[in-house]
Amino acid sequence: MKPRDIFIKACNEIAIPFIAMGFKPSKNGQCLKKI
Repeated sequence: MKPRDIFIKACNEIAIPFIAMGFKPSKNGQCLKKI
C-alpha cells in the first residue's frame, strides 16, 4: 500500500462516527461536510 492509500483508509475509519452524526464524506473520504 502507498502512504496515500493508508492515509485515505485511516480517514475513512475516522469518518465513520462522523457519518453517523450527520456528516458526509466527500472527495474520496478526504473531507467531511455537514449536511
